[in-house]
Amino acid sequence: MNSPGTTAFRSSVPSNTTGNLNAFSFAMSCVLIRGSADTVTFEATTLDEHLRFEGRGETVAPANQLVPYDLLADALKSADANSAITINPDAISYVTGGANLTVPLPEHKLEDFPPAPVIAGNPIPLPGGLIGSMVEASGCASTDASRYVLNSVNLCLAILAL
Repeated sequence: MNSPGTTAFRSSVPSNTTGNLNAFSFAMSCVLIRGSADTVTFEATTLDEHLRFEGRGETVAPANQLVPYDLLADALKSADANSAITINPDAISYVTGGANLTVPLPEHKLEDFPPAPVIAGNPIPLPGGLIGSMVEASGCASTDASRYVLNSVNLCLAILAL
């Protein structure tokens, strides 16, 4: 018998993977980086959570790139302060210890990255510290899959309206 998590996972697998769950699993260990004009967007997902960050950055041309999280994290930790990290279709380049370093990126398909959830309705503006509080509260959530109420954070809109 499939658990609810397995069913949700299988239903969220893009149809174009045609059964290749290894490619899909690889994409889930990546960060999707999108660049256009002076904006760079980073997206990552576990299928239970989808995180998107948008900030200022330089792009030569509109680009979409899947970068393994481990390689991106290593580049961010190792790069010299105030140095640029360049992401090309085939490699990440940065300066570490005063020396240029280029790390090749593995082959990937953007189609394997799961689509972001789309929620109908209008967005709700949240106060500044609320997201951090929700992340902190989720650290106290139960890991027991049979107790759904204890596996999440409840956001009460009536309190936000006060």
